[in-house]
Amino acid sequence: MPTRKQVVWGAALVVALVALLVAALVFSPPWFVPDGNLGLSDRARLVAEGSLRTTILQLVAGVVVVLGLAYTALQVGISRETHYTDRYTKAIDQLGHERAIVRVGGIYALKRLASNSIADRPMVMDVLGGYLRTESPAPTVSKPPPSTAKAKLAPDLQTALTVLIGLHADEAKA
Repeated sequence: MPTRKQVVWGAALVVALVALLVAALVFSPPWFVPDGNLGLSDRARLVAEGSLRTTILQLVAGVVVVLGLAYTALQVGISRETHYTDRYTKAIDQLGHERAIVRVGGIYALKRLASNSIADRPMVMDVLGGYLRTESPAPTVSKPPPSTAKAKLAPDLQTALTVLIGLHADEAKA
């Protein structure tokens, strides 16, 4: 994301370019149109200068359109990053909720964020791993369960584990 100084310099550059183009529009046509020694009438000279000014105006309009597109693309990127940050913050808030169903929703929101933003995937995986480490019950040193018994996890922990395994599998495919 550009810094404030870069934006100010960029704006100054745009203003300077527009000033140069306006100066070219006003002052340059007489330089490029042949003078009266070549037999052009005043009317033909004015038409030629007008055509050149029209061309310069079209060039200015094209530059303005390109700059507008670049600015819009920059704003879309900033908006997307802000949206991802908001989604991440809300999902993290949901992970701390007292109700398990809200925590499960937060886990699925993080999964969606990881799917939509490849750059945020490692962070989401770290958060889910940390959530599992901090919220899962401490292992007991009692007699191990029989091999046929299934371990029961809380719904949010099971969901976090499932999502984390799926994200690791997606990461391995990529």
